[in-house]
Amino acid sequence: MKKTGLIAVSLLVSTVSFVTLAEQCSVDNMEVIGQKAFIDIEGFDSAYRARIDTGATRTSLHAMNIEVIDGVDELDANIGKEVRFVTGNELGDYNQHQAEIVAVRRIRNSFGADIRYSVNFTLAHEGYEKTVEVNLRDRSKMTDKLLIGRDWLSCQYLVDVSQNPTTST
Repeated sequence: MKKTGLIAVSLLVSTVSFVTLAEQCSVDNMEVIGQKAFIDIEGFDSAYRARIDTGATRTSLHAMNIEVIDGVDELDANIGKEVRFVTGNELGDYNQHQAEIVAVRRIRNSFGADIRYSVNFTLAHEGYEKTVEVNLRDRSKMTDKLLIGRDWLSCQYLVDVSQNPTTST
């Protein structure tokens, strides 16, 4: 097939995929969520007040003392290994957790870019739950210890920033 034919087929597949996604993501079926919400993480003892961030592609969790069990210097070689870390919510409830590293991601932010480990967690809010890849980052200096990205929001929530931030559980 010629190059123009491949481009046309690629555009057609992309268009069909977008239309299918758009049909699945009807605004009529979405719930409204504010700029902050309490999110439960499966296996964690306490909820996190999360900042809802439509500018973030992925979800990010506060993690300190990140240690790869039997880790090596080559970060990508640690995929599939267990990572141990301490996390805490905005109330200062700290716990140690362990999870399998599913990816190493380069995450861009306002300060540049970081390389971070990602793990899978199931996050829940008012009956809705979804498993997403969550990157681990020290968010000690940030008010909200969990940042919810588009990966978790997709097709489920519309964000209304005029809603008052959640202040208590």
